[in-house]
Amino acid sequence: MELSKQFQVILASFLFGILFVIIYDFINRATYNKKGKIIRFIIELITFLSLSFLYFLIMLKISNNQLNIFLPLFIILGIIAYILLLQSFFQHVNEIIFNKIKCKRLSLKAKFDI
Repeated sequence: MELSKQFQVILASFLFGILFVIIYDFINRATYNKKGKIIRFIIELITFLSLSFLYFLIMLKISNNQLNIFLPLFIILGIIAYILLLQSFFQHVNEIIFNKIKCKRLSLKAKFDI
């Protein structure tokens, strides 16, 4: 494999690891207080499968799916980089988003109160 393709694979795997955890944190925050654990599991499973398929398509486009040790290693390094560097920022963004949704829902509910 050429050096430029190897760099693209490494960078794509690293960024995909970060993207995967960002999406997982958002879905985990959205479904955290839901009562149905089975529904939460199904949503997480569908998300994981769709992200895995997206990763497969990206690797198919870049390197014709030649597997090497760098793929899972840099996904894990992307996850670790997210946890150490970006997690607090994205959790704060998620809280802002869900507070705005909650305020809109409460104002809509108050509009129809008797």
